[in-house]
Amino acid sequence: MAQPPATCSADVLEVLGLEPPGATAGAPDDPAAVALLAAIAAGAGTPDELTRTTGLAAGELAAALALLELAGAVTVDEGVVRSTIAR
Repeated sequence: MAQPPATCSADVLEVLGLEPPGATAGAPDDPAAVALLAAIAAGAGTPDELTRTTGLAAGELAAALALLELAGAVTVDEGVVRSTIAR
């Protein structure tokens, strides 16, 4: 039986047995990412505020933000970090 044609990226992911990005977004297991999410929930939004609030070094902050962005847990828009995880 022939598969219907893929009309979007979700169709391709479905055939491969994968979930779209953000579908499994939840609490990360990385301690730096957990600290960032807590700081964002407490009101910190800019990288400077997040650094002061979490005490993370710039490199740790950048790595954790990248991890959270790739997981679909945060967005960065005009220098402000926002959580996409429902509270």
